[in-house]
Amino acid sequence: MQYLFKVSSHSAPRWRLVALDGAYTLAEAGELIAAAFAYVPGPRSFVHQGKHYAAGNSGKEDSVQAQMPLDGLHLQAGDSLTFQSGAQGFFHQVEVMRAEEHLYCLMPSCLVGAGLVPEDIAGDEAALAAYADTDEAESLDLRECTKRMRNYMMNKRHQGSTPALQVPFASV
Repeated sequence: MQYLFKVSSHSAPRWRLVALDGAYTLAEAGELIAAAFAYVPGPRSFVHQGKHYAAGNSGKEDSVQAQMPLDGLHLQAGDSLTFQSGAQGFFHQVEVMRAEEHLYCLMPSCLVGAGLVPEDIAGDEAALAAYADTDEAESLDLRECTKRMRNYMMNKRHQGSTPALQVPFASV
């Protein structure tokens, strides 16, 4: 399956609409969501139907759960889960907007979103919330979000720990 998720921060007006393939492991999915927000490296996890799933640390599959494919959660459109990034607990609501055999976009992608995460405060939830309330908040660059996500997957592929992206690229 391929999924379209709306990922919303619990503490500040930050959200992303991300497209992920169900073949990604939970560690990969967690790191891709974190990359869409530009969060600092750290542990990731999901909670679905009351069950906690470890999703690795900075994309590393450090447990059997973290190696489980996203499809293993048996998600359907309308489902929701919680995503936690970092030991300090950046909590996010994840809504499954679409769950289909094939979405017509490249995987992974950040399609739309709001709420920039400045690099110098990406590990501080209180500072991020305060930043969101200022008039100085910059606009989100979706190309950068998607670039971070794809760079993560390309680096994993070059390290030999994940198969090539399952996306047909248009020929030029």
